[in-house]
Amino acid sequence: MLAAIVTKDVDRFVDVVSGVVTFAEVHTISGRSDLLLSHQGHTWVIELKVAFAGQNPKKKAEEALQKIIDKNYASPYPDAVCVGMAIDDTLRLITDTRMFPIPAI
Repeated sequence: MLAAIVTKDVDRFVDVVSGVVTFAEVHTISGRSDLLLSHQGHTWVIELKVAFAGQNPKKKAEEALQKIIDKNYASPYPDAVCVGMAIDDTLRLITDTRMFPIPAI
C-alpha cells in the first residue's frame, strides 16, 4: 500500500514511507526545471524531453541535461545531480538518461 501526502500546494508530493519529496516545475530566475527530487539530503534536478518518431533519444537526453546546465536550474542546490531524460513517444518509456555529475555507486 502506498502511503503518501499531497499537500495543498499541488506541485509538491511527499511519500511518507520513503521520505522522497517531489516538486514539479520549480521556478528559478531563468526558467523552471521539470522535477526536483529530494531524499535524505540529496537532490536531483530533472529535465524531460520527448523524442518523437525519427528523433534520437540520446540527443534529447543530452539536450535536457544541457538545458539544466545552461539555465542554472541546479544553482540553489550545490550538491545536486542533474538528470536529463528522454521519453520515447512511440514506446511511452524513458529510453535514455544523462547525468552530471555522475553519482558514486
